Amino acid sequence: MMRKIFGVFVLMAVILAMAAPGTEAAEKKLQKTSLILNWKDMGDHSPYYVAMKKGWFAEEGIDLEVILGQGSNFSVQSVDTGKAIFGIADAPMAITARAK
Repeated sequence: MMRKIFGVFVLMAVILAMAAPGTEAAEKKLQKTSLILNWKDMGDHSPYYVAMKKGWFAEEGIDLEVILGQGSNFSVQSVDTGKAIFGIADAPMAITARAK
């Protein structure tokens, strides 16, 4: 009888440990990447910060660095030169840069 109770206890501990939040993210190696904003922190940038705070990027294996921008042209140039992997820019600026 005691063995059964101990076995159930151990099984429950293993299940709880597997379901513990953050264990998957901790096991994953996070891939570093960067995003340059089109300007300083603004309300339209809040989704990136909320996702970072809630750990959503980490859950997907992403270690995101957010870089403050200095306009769309600067963002396009930063991505073009490799300063950032991703960037936010107005469509006309991105289209003009792509055409060049």
